[in-house]
Amino acid sequence: MTVYQKVWIYKFKHALPVVVILADIIPLYFFPKAITLPALAALTAALFCLNRRFLRIHQLPVFLLWGALAAGVIALRWVPDPGLPPQSLSRVTALEGVLTSDARRTARGSYIYQLRLEKVEMHNIEQTMGRTVTVFADGGKGFWGDSVRFEKVKLGKDGQSFSARKMVHLGNCCRLLALRRSMVQAFTAKIQLVYGQKSFLAEALLTGSRDNLDPMLKEQFRRAGVSHVLALSGMHLGIIALFVFFIVSRFAGPRLSILTVNLVNILYLIIAGISPSLLRAVIMFALVSLGRLMGAKVSLMRVLVFAFSLSLMVFPEYFFSISFQLSFLALAGIILFTIPVATSLERVMPGFLAAGIACSIAAVIMTSPVTFYNFGVVYPAGIITSMVISPVVTLYMCLGLACVLVPSPLLMAIGLLQQNLFALFYLLFQTIVHWAAFLPGITIPVP
Repeated sequence: MTVYQKVWIYKFKHALPVVVILADIIPLYFFPKAITLPALAALTAALFCLNRRFLRIHQLPVFLLWGALAAGVIALRWVPDPGLPPQSLSRVTALEGVLTSDARRTARGSYIYQLRLEKVEMHNIEQTMGRTVTVFADGGKGFWGDSVRFEKVKLGKDGQSFSARKMVHLGNCCRLLALRRSMVQAFTAKIQLVYGQKSFLAEALLTGSRDNLDPMLKEQFRRAGVSHVLALSGMHLGIIALFVFFIVSRFAGPRLSILTVNLVNILYLIIAGISPSLLRAVIMFALVSLGRLMGAKVSLMRVLVFAFSLSLMVFPEYFFSISFQLSFLALAGIILFTIPVATSLERVMPGFLAAGIACSIAAVIMTSPVTFYNFGVVYPAGIITSMVISPVVTLYMCLGLACVLVPSPLLMAIGLLQQNLFALFYLLFQTIVHWAAFLPGITIPVP
């Protein structure tokens, strides 16, 4: 057997557990459960027999059991959205329920609400309907867990969403979510005190809220290929984790520091809101850090697939989320292709520069099919722009977090100094994305 064949057998053995978990989970979304679950049992039995006879991979039974467990949990939790009954929607006059996420402001100034319905009024006739709908209204900022009522409701053009002229806040469905609302408001107020008039960019980077972000700046980030910078993901969590570890490690050992960082990550996930990319980052950081803490060898690709299955076990609907798909594909590309691409680039440029460009190219390679399919355009300027803007974002966030820890009276005394510094950072962001946005994108016409 040649060395080339041995390398491919080695890769196949390490990739097979990943394939097993994906093969267990993905068919659940495309085939009826009556067909999928028996096929899953047959696949599991066949791979187990193949392993005992030929492959001899001692971890494979563990992955088979995990894949079967994950697929079973997802099959129980996944219920396809049947859509609203069209015959009665035009008669809806009021909606009442609980918000399942924080409201987001649109470019027109109204808000988008994700509402889990509890009551639907149709000309003074109340009905109970347990499903989630999208509502557009001018009722102000709403938070996850708020009980609200929308009045003067009108069906949208898509036949599934609604617009409303009035929103009434009825309280909060849970004390913990009410506490979370207070924490979000307090954290946002402190960010505004620290960053001054240009705090809306910091709010997007630290809390994920882009309500007050300038639409022109948001469009420039998109055309510069770095719109992922504005979406909370592993980069933002890594910066916060690095900052917390640096502070805590001054007073505690590595074990306690890592445990503290993971607790802070979970708290940050709750405060910022559970988004697909941030949930993936929290799960992966916990698995990798705790694995390293116990001295175990950690395979990033296997951890990525475990995070994939865990996310879908909790939120099966994430499978159809574009941000979920892009988040996992980008990291998979970085894991698979960064080293080969960097090795090729090191022939013509320094190693540190080759590594940064290779990381961006690897992410673009994996995410391009999804991006083309959904948007019809990819902006390659992001390959270089990401390298330039990422260090600036890291410094901008770390300095801001350090100022957040400063007591408010002292911060107000020196407020003008740090606000001018952050205003210069904001000007630097504007300059980078403004010039990068002039570079053309690659367009493919899609239906």
